[in-house]
Amino acid sequence: MPKSTITPVALALIAAGTLFIALKPETLPAANAQDSFSRTELNDVVIGHPDGTLVRVAGEADVTVVPDVAVTDAGFLFEAPTADAAQRDVNERVTRYLRALKRLGIPEARIQTVGYTVRPRYDYSDNRGRDPRIVGYIARNTVRVRSDIPKLDQVIDEANNNGVNEIGRIVFEVEDEEGAFLDALALATERARGRADRIAKALGGTVTSIVEVSEPERTSFGPVPYARTGVAELASDAGSEVPLAPGEQVIRASVAFSAVIKVAG
Repeated sequence: MPKSTITPVALALIAAGTLFIALKPETLPAANAQDSFSRTELNDVVIGHPDGTLVRVAGEADVTVVPDVAVTDAGFLFEAPTADAAQRDVNERVTRYLRALKRLGIPEARIQTVGYTVRPRYDYSDNRGRDPRIVGYIARNTVRVRSDIPKLDQVIDEANNNGVNEIGRIVFEVEDEEGAFLDALALATERARGRADRIAKALGGTVTSIVEVSEPERTSFGPVPYARTGVAELASDAGSEVPLAPGEQVIRASVAFSAVIKVAG
């Protein structure tokens, strides 16, 4: 049976616990829950470099933050015999709602119309082969509001006071998500650099430079948005407190780069 040859570099990396050689599945050591290094072939991680040995490393980190912004969709709709009448009713209610939001101190930049439709309603009850007849028109206007979470109750109350038909969704977001991502990215970079230093120490050398940095990746996940619901399910009376919890949001950053290692001697 032929003997397998392992270079001194590979032996040092294996001793450090930072690299596994992809020989046969049964020869791979058990996974370490504290170490997310990939099992990969040696040549994919450590390669030659004019200034030393080039090692590819990666790091990942999470930052947990509490959302501070609530995004609410309020849907207003009305049916009338004519399209003009349906639009007039909906427009009047939305106008009152927008004025109420202004009184709450919500900037116009945080208020947006995300849907406006006017469609006929047909009667299909005639089964004698005739075309369905129009019996009315339905107008719908959906307004999206980004508010501070402490004002969420008032936003919903004012929608209810002005004849809203449904709250399409409520989503909680982080205002400064970019800042949270940069914090996570700094931690991920520190972890990647720590892995490079660990490999260098196992080789008896030091990291002399960082090259070939990949574009950082961002992942954000948190509470599932509230499903579409009727207003009565959110607030039975105007002014009542809406029992909604923003929970937490996790911002994840990952980065990868190549480090040049110089081994003395």
